[in-house]
Amino acid sequence: CTKNCHEDPKNPDVCTKNCHEDPKNPDVCTKNCHEDPDNPNVCTKNCDYDGDGVCDEFCEEEVDPGVLTFVDISKLNSNSLVPGWKGTKKFTVTNNSTEVLRYEILWTNVMNTFTATNNLYYGLKLNGNVVKNILTERVPRNTEQNKALTTNVLIQPGQTHTYELTLEFRNTEFNQDIDKGKVFKAKLRVESLE
Repeated sequence: CTKNCHEDPKNPDVCTKNCHEDPKNPDVCTKNCHEDPDNPNVCTKNCDYDGDGVCDEFCEEEVDPGVLTFVDISKLNSNSLVPGWKGTKKFTVTNNSTEVLRYEILWTNVMNTFTATNNLYYGLKLNGNVVKNILTERVPRNTEQNKALTTNVLIQPGQTHTYELTLEFRNTEFNQDIDKGKVFKAKLRVESLE
């Protein structure tokens, strides 16, 4: 099957491979796209591995249709945070226009149940250069919805910015049992400032 494949016998009505679900663009794959002819069984774009309808890896989102594209290269998900834990997420922002643009990246849908000390830190690199220092930056609290991760970033026409976001549950050398079972969840949103 090469288009709109329904390969899960338990869910025969659900498209699982090369799904073309946009009626305005029926020739464009929108979910579980296997676009590498050398690896036809490997998902390369908008991959939903657990079938929940939410992209898990290689996610593409048009920020400003035809202008900025956000691609989620890797998902960061861990259920076993212990002091000293680190995890990394990678994503890109691409300028598809012919103009120089400015954009910002915001933390959204923040859920942070860590204690007021908040020993969960983050660092951010843009094209390998440190933008936010993991030694000083703490993840946002619930009250900091839409807090800027970066702001006023210039991007040239046709340019792609590659980001690496690292989270660290800082080991303080003191008892941190108070943060057992705590949760941090958030999404990132790119907004054009033009």
